[in-house]
Amino acid sequence: MKLVVTILQARRVVMPYIFVKHALPRMQAVFPGQIEVVLVQHRSLPDPKQSDPFLETTKTDPSWGERVVEWTEAGRYEGADVVTHDVHNPNYPSIPTFHRACVEALNRGADYHLWIEDDALVCDENCGRWPAIFGDREMGVYRHFSEVNAAFFVTRPAFDERALPGLERYAHWTKGERIERYLRRQLRTPRAHLNPAYAVRNHRNPFPYTGARFVAEMVRRIAPEDVELLDLELGEGASRLPPVSSRELRWLWVRDWARPVELARRVKNGLVERARGRL
Repeated sequence: MKLVVTILQARRVVMPYIFVKHALPRMQAVFPGQIEVVLVQHRSLPDPKQSDPFLETTKTDPSWGERVVEWTEAGRYEGADVVTHDVHNPNYPSIPTFHRACVEALNRGADYHLWIEDDALVCDENCGRWPAIFGDREMGVYRHFSEVNAAFFVTRPAFDERALPGLERYAHWTKGERIERYLRRQLRTPRAHLNPAYAVRNHRNPFPYTGARFVAEMVRRIAPEDVELLDLELGEGASRLPPVSSRELRWLWVRDWARPVELARRVKNGLVERARGRL
């Protein structure tokens, strides 16, 4: 059995480093097979002076792209394979990286494919139970979302094969065709729901297990000696942010489920997925 982890890396270095150095050994200890990690690095990025609110990669300091190269050449991702591309797709810059990640997983014969964006961190120490959790389902997700949260999700080869043709048609992609919606449309089985506490992400909007405090808490748990690296990308003092209390977490869950439009979409898409699974 093989798990291929693809990290879609543009300008951020810390979370990919934490994954390779700290999360990967924990997952290797419990996964019943081989784990390969591939960093898919986009080396040609938009000019940050042409910032677009839709494009997160245009909002970061351009020197961060240089840092990716420096950390890679310094061997800080030892244990992972690094593949690079310089394809710039103006309407949707991340699509060539998603495409290459899909190709890498298929070419390497992945039974499970964990996709992670470079502002996210996954440490799923329950991955040894994925065969039982997934059953015949093609995707596992860490978030309840009407679409598919593209920061971290797990797919099986049948899903990747179905998704590949659309990912390689770069000209098709526009701001109106979001990757989250595209991934959801490729589903032919219901999703398997994975433990949300195993996946954290820095994001401007707070959700359960999403935000700098959740990231800092996970890194303090699995990589206390490297927690200060968070200050490089999340801001000075990020490594010392207080943990999220159980009360705050409950409130985030309530607020997340109390969005009427999003809740209706979750119900509708869940019914569609189950219907497709019976065809």
